[in-house]
Amino acid sequence: MHARTSARRALLPAAVALVSLAACAREATAPAGAAALAGAAALAATATPTPGPLAVWLPTQGPAFVNAFLTVGDGDVLAASEAGVFRSTDDGRGWTAVAALPEGMAPSSLAGAPSGTLYAGSYNGGGVFRSLDGGAHWEHAGLAGADVRAVGVDGQERAYAGASGWEGGVYRSDDVGAAWTQVLPPLNRRDFIVTGLSFWKSDVYLTTHADDAWYGVNGGELWSFLGSLYESPEYLAPALQITALTGGSLLAGHAGGILRSVDGGASWKPALTGPGTQWIVADAQGGAYAYTWGGTVYRSTDDGATWTPVVRARHGLYATAFGVTPSGAVLVTTPEGMYRAALR
Repeated sequence: MHARTSARRALLPAAVALVSLAACAREATAPAGAAALAGAAALAATATPTPGPLAVWLPTQGPAFVNAFLTVGDGDVLAASEAGVFRSTDDGRGWTAVAALPEGMAPSSLAGAPSGTLYAGSYNGGGVFRSLDGGAHWEHAGLAGADVRAVGVDGQERAYAGASGWEGGVYRSDDVGAAWTQVLPPLNRRDFIVTGLSFWKSDVYLTTHADDAWYGVNGGELWSFLGSLYESPEYLAPALQITALTGGSLLAGHAGGILRSVDGGASWKPALTGPGTQWIVADAQGGAYAYTWGGTVYRSTDDGATWTPVVRARHGLYATAFGVTPSGAVLVTTPEGMYRAALR
């Protein structure tokens, strides 16, 4: 089941959202008009003063057009791209392709379970693949024919796959990918392109390119439209990502900054105002990192309540993926290549 609230704001079609996002990346601003942008920038500057010298982005030898990063149990970092899966054993400085991927595997996303099982979603009807040895070898794990753009694992080690397109929806596996059950029915919409899955306790949060945000309670047994996010006066479309932190808060990156919820998404308050936020990721210590459209990175160490800039902006760095390494360095990939910034 799924339901919408009548008070939601008008949503952007997928194509319009993508064009707006690309334009904002070039201009390093949120799509709200010059006057509003100037006011938002001034407000952000007042709220988050620069604490001193910032880290800078430096090019690495990694692949371009990476779709996802994932740190695995041994401290290595994996990068998924349509060209394959790549591994770094030196904190993101150098990268080596993982050999002998299964036929039809075009990785779109990565997720790992505490037990060590890794999952990869695949474009072009590849479905889901899994690895039982830290990403060295991969095997098909079901949903053949599905265009899986996002995968995730909840606290009970149940795996989820977000499939896009007319036959899209969300699937869950309770047995390490052996079988999959559809928990969100097909929405029969061409613009249903899944962009992310995140988890807060037993709830699942889903975002799409059409500026939709949904949540499913009890492992996705009952779904509702996340209308509270769109009713927030500070919300500025599009909503790009929802991230759950280990401290209990939910963060929503949107064109006007970051909104924060401490009640499972029932209400939202601004945590960072001004810069359009494209990505939010969490590290193993409970910290959070936000990547904005201009290339500036902000960090929070208090469950997303406050944010400090830590990496200097580099205009034109539209990110296809953003991640953090075990040492605290951050990684970003663009159409031009991969960049790294060392924070500590």
